[in-house]
Amino acid sequence: MKPAIDKASVSPMMQQYLTIKDAHPEALVLFRLGDFYELFFDDAITASKALNIVLTARDAGSQKAPMCGVPYHAVDKYVERLVDDGFHVAICEQTDEIDSATKIVKRVVTKLITPGTFVDYTDDDPRYLAAYHDGQFAYVNVASGDVYVEAVPASLLASHIAKIQAKEVIIATGSKRMELEVSMTSVTPRVYYAKHPYQRVLDLLVTYIEDTQHQAIQHLKEPLELSLSDRLHMDASTMTQLELFESSLRREKRGSLRGLLDVEKTSMGRRFLLDRMARPYRDLSKLNTQFDALDTLQKSVHLTADTRHLLDMIFDIDRLVTKINFSTVSPKELRQLEASLSILPKLAALYESQTGLLGKLTSTFTEFQELQTFIDNMMVETPPLSSKEGGIFALGYHAELDRLITVHERVNESLKALESSEQERTGIKKLKIGYNKPFGYYLEVTKGQSGNMDPERYTRKQTLVNAERYITPELKAIEEELFTAEAKRIALEESLYHDVVEDLQRHTKSLQALALSIAELDYVTSLSFVAEKYRWNRPTFSHVMSVQQGRHPVVEAYLSDPFIANDIDLDDATRMLLITGPNMSGKSTYIRQVALMVILAQMGSFVPAESATLPLFDKIFTRIGASDDVMLGQSTFMVEMLEVNQALAQASKDSLLLFDEIGRGTATFDGVAIAQATLEYIHHEIKCMTLFSTHYHELTSLEHTLGTLKNVHVSAKEVGGELVFYHQVKPGAVDKSYGIHVAKLAKLPPSLIKRAATVLTELETQGVKEITLFEQPKSTSGLQQKLDALDLDQLSPKDALALLYQWQNDDE
Repeated sequence: MKPAIDKASVSPMMQQYLTIKDAHPEALVLFRLGDFYELFFDDAITASKALNIVLTARDAGSQKAPMCGVPYHAVDKYVERLVDDGFHVAICEQTDEIDSATKIVKRVVTKLITPGTFVDYTDDDPRYLAAYHDGQFAYVNVASGDVYVEAVPASLLASHIAKIQAKEVIIATGSKRMELEVSMTSVTPRVYYAKHPYQRVLDLLVTYIEDTQHQAIQHLKEPLELSLSDRLHMDASTMTQLELFESSLRREKRGSLRGLLDVEKTSMGRRFLLDRMARPYRDLSKLNTQFDALDTLQKSVHLTADTRHLLDMIFDIDRLVTKINFSTVSPKELRQLEASLSILPKLAALYESQTGLLGKLTSTFTEFQELQTFIDNMMVETPPLSSKEGGIFALGYHAELDRLITVHERVNESLKALESSEQERTGIKKLKIGYNKPFGYYLEVTKGQSGNMDPERYTRKQTLVNAERYITPELKAIEEELFTAEAKRIALEESLYHDVVEDLQRHTKSLQALALSIAELDYVTSLSFVAEKYRWNRPTFSHVMSVQQGRHPVVEAYLSDPFIANDIDLDDATRMLLITGPNMSGKSTYIRQVALMVILAQMGSFVPAESATLPLFDKIFTRIGASDDVMLGQSTFMVEMLEVNQALAQASKDSLLLFDEIGRGTATFDGVAIAQATLEYIHHEIKCMTLFSTHYHELTSLEHTLGTLKNVHVSAKEVGGELVFYHQVKPGAVDKSYGIHVAKLAKLPPSLIKRAATVLTELETQGVKEITLFEQPKSTSGLQQKLDALDLDQLSPKDALALLYQWQNDDE
């Protein structure tokens, strides 16, 4: 541990910094000094590495303090990088007060920014702050105000944190088990000692936000209580394996379902999409209402296109409302709000004759004209970035402000008149009146003309290489009048702007409701756009699954060749499909496309099929692909077994199970036994619809003992020693996996392929117990290569005998 810095040995300003740092030891303190936020001592060393900025030093009394800093106008991007790395950041601002003892400006921490409370990030994805208390899991996107709460057993906490990709998790004091559960995720748990009493998990969340933001929180929306009764449940593993939000190979949006669907025009619509993808509906009435809206849009391509064109001009109203409530909204951002509101009448006109969902979503769009007109008339056309710069309000908004603005304009005219009169008085036509921040206003002449300037009248103010600058009593008087009026104008504008922002806070709920309507309109019209582009059709719901010519939506979108469509039929008599077929034939694609079709339908989307009737599932569980968990020291097979256990423990008869190659991570006999027992358990105990792909052909005999299980296979055929894939799902099973053919397609060494074929023949003819799997070929591989290289037609008997002697000596 480093020794504490002796405050008595450092300068008063550094004493102030250290006092603030002592109050926030867990945070990096950004200390405002003029136009920069500075960090000192260990904070500076840490931040310089994290941000890759130069580390310097500053005199701090008896010692040098390590220092680095960032410009105040660009602080948000640096804070985003720090919180993304898991740091907490304390923003320390200058006040208008002077400390009477030290004679330096007072500074206070105005907010503590944590990974879960940062609102000025640049992307549209939600950043969730989560909390767990007394069996309740709650999470909030502070930037948009969206709040969710659900009952979650402690054993499933880690899975729920992973599912929402929480940036920060708050655990109540004394919850040691919860700390352990959270530590099993990529998030570091934050044990929070609340300053105020709380009973519910939502109270814990709100208290934490208010403590960090140093103000009351008014913009959080009514919590949405989630339950399995009206939503389709998927755990984090299922969403990852189905590649809902990112591709498993590249870990990016491209190649995922989101990459296909994310064509929204607004940030609000994108968040709505992500929410609906993670929590599809089970409410048949809501789904049919949305399908009706899609039908209407599909009948009018121009309606979809015109809506998307207008939506493209709307800013993120949710985040603007949050900034209004945090009193951090800039004048430029208020103009963005006004510009967004100005689009609403045009959108309303598109849907004035519509009923149903489309009419409901746009029914309030005409109610914001008064607010839009107020902001428009109040502000100049192009307001500044900061409310501290002035130049915000238009003429006519405030009488005293108009007077001060008029003073500014009149002074400018006085300066022009003075410049003209001084040119005439001195006879110097190139004399100019100028201004810079350090020196104020001045008269400037060239060096050669400086002899014409009467020292009794012109006081020298600054000497340059080629010019001299002067001040006169008249110019000084104008400057003082202007500076006084300017200071008063800026102070008045800042006060008026504060009042405007405070008044706008009363529109919070109506603006948030508007944002939700815009988000859903954007979502629905985007689904219409995608459905039209890829020829998707409206699904229906029943207790059976009957899909004709179904396609994988993402694979089809990226294929240059036509996608081979397939049917699927499941009902009370056939609840389980056992899928066999070679590697690369399309078994995993088939399984995934069924799941994605279900998810799309319960999102209220049309689906990639000629026709589709689907059940309303309550849960989807998958085990597709191989992965391990290095952090927890779990092998691929252990992860597989844990995921299978989670699925079997939570699935109901209304669930959908998708298992690909269960049991392959262990010995063959063990794997077959586990796979068979899993199928039997699902059949006898759960009775849910299941797709189970396997290479264990022994399992196909279960069709005779498990009444609701049917064999299907993905077809392939050996033609002239080559394997041809047809990617078609047909009834019945296959009796071989064609693994050696796939290895050949992968261009493994020919000698390896040849040896594998030999081993396979021995296994098939002699039985597994009669052969050593790793038995080596009798011929020496090096000698065989030499023999293969000989041209016997050109080899004389004498040369052949010489080679035999040579090879014999080599072996010795």
